[in-house]
Amino acid sequence: MKIEEDLHPLFVEAGPGTTATILAKRHGARIVSKAFNAIDSKIKTDEEFASIKKLLGRLWQNGIEIDMSALFKNSNPKIIHQVPTYAYNKKRYWLEAPLTQPAAFVTPIPINITTLPENNQASFNEMSNYPDRKDFFIEKVKEILEKTSGIDVSATNPLNNFMEIGLDSLILTQIASGLKKEFQLPITFRMLNEDLDTIDKLAAYLDKNSAMQVPAQQPPQVVPQNTQQRHSQQFANPLAENDALSLIAQQINLLSQQVMLLQNGNTLPQNLPVQNPPPAQFNGSPKAAPVNGDDGLTIEEKTEIKKPFGAIARIETKTDGITDEQKIFLAKLIEGYNKKTPKSKAYTQRHRPYMADPRVVSGFKPATKEMIYSIVVSKSKGCHLWDIDGNEYVDALNGFGSNFLGYQADVLKKAMIEQIEKGYEIGPQHELAGEVCKLISEMTGMERIGLCNTGSEAVLGAMRIARTVNNRNLIVAFTGSYHGIVDEVLVRGTKKLKTFPAASGILPDNVQNMLILDYGTDETLEIIKNRASDIAGILVEPVQSRRPEFQPVDFLKQLRQLTTEKDIALIFDEVITGFRSHPAGAQALFGVKADLATYGKIVGGGLSLGVIGGDRKYLDALDGGFWQYGDRSVPEVGVTYFAGTFVRHPLALATAKATLDYLKEQGPELQRRINNRTTQLAKRMNEVCDQLGVPIYIAHFSSLWKIKFKEEYPYHELLFSLMRLKNIHIWDGFPCFLTLAHTDEDIERICEAFKTSLQELLDAGFVTQQKGLTNKEPNLIVEANQPPVAGAKLGRDKDGNPAWFVKDAENEGRFLKLSEN
Repeated sequence: MKIEEDLHPLFVEAGPGTTATILAKRHGARIVSKAFNAIDSKIKTDEEFASIKKLLGRLWQNGIEIDMSALFKNSNPKIIHQVPTYAYNKKRYWLEAPLTQPAAFVTPIPINITTLPENNQASFNEMSNYPDRKDFFIEKVKEILEKTSGIDVSATNPLNNFMEIGLDSLILTQIASGLKKEFQLPITFRMLNEDLDTIDKLAAYLDKNSAMQVPAQQPPQVVPQNTQQRHSQQFANPLAENDALSLIAQQINLLSQQVMLLQNGNTLPQNLPVQNPPPAQFNGSPKAAPVNGDDGLTIEEKTEIKKPFGAIARIETKTDGITDEQKIFLAKLIEGYNKKTPKSKAYTQRHRPYMADPRVVSGFKPATKEMIYSIVVSKSKGCHLWDIDGNEYVDALNGFGSNFLGYQADVLKKAMIEQIEKGYEIGPQHELAGEVCKLISEMTGMERIGLCNTGSEAVLGAMRIARTVNNRNLIVAFTGSYHGIVDEVLVRGTKKLKTFPAASGILPDNVQNMLILDYGTDETLEIIKNRASDIAGILVEPVQSRRPEFQPVDFLKQLRQLTTEKDIALIFDEVITGFRSHPAGAQALFGVKADLATYGKIVGGGLSLGVIGGDRKYLDALDGGFWQYGDRSVPEVGVTYFAGTFVRHPLALATAKATLDYLKEQGPELQRRINNRTTQLAKRMNEVCDQLGVPIYIAHFSSLWKIKFKEEYPYHELLFSLMRLKNIHIWDGFPCFLTLAHTDEDIERICEAFKTSLQELLDAGFVTQQKGLTNKEPNLIVEANQPPVAGAKLGRDKDGNPAWFVKDAENEGRFLKLSEN
């Protein structure tokens, strides 16, 4: 951002399309008003010249000198110098045109003002405080956009489309609902993507169709008068010196009075005096206005808040510009993909009318529409899947982390079959429930254990328990974490400490007891310290599945100390890290013991199971605490509600016990072995990125690994489509996992498919090559109490990664990032 701050450049996309313009505008409010495209790929050929002229006009508005004579050299235009270039230079410029007959108002006609009714205000009842009714709707739409998305759109050009502003399909869905509720009009998500895709178009639609009454301004008082002189004095209100707003008010007042006179059958008096301000001084072209970026949001934060949340279905209905060669490449890819998986495609189309599945539509783009469908699987074994077309795949996703021992592992298959033979009754207490809880307690060190169905339920329960015990409302969570599908954790936050829902259907009020802070910074610790009296619990994903390379161990230790001092529940979400990184999870690896922890995925052995573990102080809130028979003991702790029909399902308990028994028998060496293999996989794939010179790297922690892009590409998802075509089951945006079932041959297949797929994208121009680029996985295990230089502060860089910063001696209040070298 140093270039932007020093040079104040404008950004122009040369050539058709808006891809570069959109990417530029995602760097924050300062860039939004300075990035322009030359030719929209959607316009017709005969409209291209008009589009160029529109661009030149915008550049001129921003202070760029335009050679008009060169632009219109073939039409010999005349430049009019006399017309004012400043909107409030209220000099009169009359067209010299002969009149065929005298106009009715040329000869002054005396007006009998006393014929006006004293209380004639009918024409003012709908007068707006805005110069135009449409302007009112523009401001109203901006208000709804900002309230829904958290993005500051006050300075946004109403002609920019919603994608340029940074509104994704998830946010537009929420906005459509808000607009429909506010204006009682059938505004849909599709309309906002097509016909009403700008603030200006939407405001025009509302102006035409909305029955909403625009706020009325106070009507001027009409007082009967008997002379034209007294009538004229009414219009000659004094103006504050050079006060443009007062001038506008006077002009509106004048027009209103004139309309009233005409409506009552009177002719306008001539030469009504209006006090004009001195002409504004204006020399040359307009200069670029300074951009006010002091809205409390960092550039990284603005970028983050615009991104789709979690596993939300990503839907785009417009096609970014692609070359003819790329179109040929896509056509061949789609043909091959459809030929390989025709039954999966037919299955998807056949069941679409009645099966609502977000995963089936995720990644939708018009250019790749024909291969937007899931691979439909019919069987599995180990780390392999077979689809209904008979294709065999190496699975990289592995049940989003729930498959650890391998599909149909003998120990799990045996336990499930035995339990099926015994029965899987719902309702009665099951004989395995106590044994499973004891095993989890022994392995994790948690004093008490509660069971539920999913990781999301476990997170909900842990938050409820923390609030119950500590009698406070606020829960702190961190940017970049994922905690499931409960309303309160589907949330975005800002530096202003405001909180916004991240999905449609979540009421804003439902997330106001959440505080979202940056993960791993000193500022966060200070905020927590200052708000401690309000905080019931702090929810932490110790290693974020979206950013596994970031492991702020020292921050977690300081957080543990702070929460202990302030009597705040420290909650570790170990749904992914639990039992995977170590038998006792990330808590054992990092040496940080939480008050509450949630588990899932691995512990269920492939079936759905959620776990809440924690100290007695907190888990007693589920059942009242310990008591025993034969004495006067009673449950002494106040309880909260937490229950479910399928909690402690016999089949899930059977596979959980089998999994836990196996992990306990193998000991920590099992996790160390698979963790090392994952490290080697990530190393090999990063070497491929180095060889090809692409800005991509593989981040990992434990047996989780994730393909990450250092730059955004419009069709980056093609990498995953190509890998599926090469028999690797992998999805865009999701972390991948190694299992005990992956062999060296399976790992080799993953690496080879990754390499050849990247090479194909390079050849087709969908990924760019950068010579000399090193894509090693960043070392982000940060010790916050060990700065590389004195006075350095820990923060986040433009990519959201932790980095050290020092004060900029030349610019007060600014910081410079320290280089890793």
